[in-house]
Amino acid sequence: MDREVSRFYRAVGDRLRELRTTKAGLTQERLALAAGYDPSFVSRVERGRTAASLHTLASLCGSLGVSLADFFRPFHETPRLRGPRKRR
Repeated sequence: MDREVSRFYRAVGDRLRELRTTKAGLTQERLALAAGYDPSFVSRVERGRTAASLHTLASLCGSLGVSLADFFRPFHETPRLRGPRKRR
């Protein structure tokens, strides 16, 4: 898997975990049950081991009481630490 993609999966997982624990105070099991997913799937998403589709993220966010826009807001507001890739 490409490093950038892997980093993005981990960032999405970190954001999901942050919202689940701090905003909603839910366990992975409760979030999974509320959204209609298996707890092991939620665990894999949070660890960046698997991708969640926008539909899946929307379901998870709905169960957390968060919009997709709010979910992704930190990604937009965080400045990039490195510039664009240089072609060789």
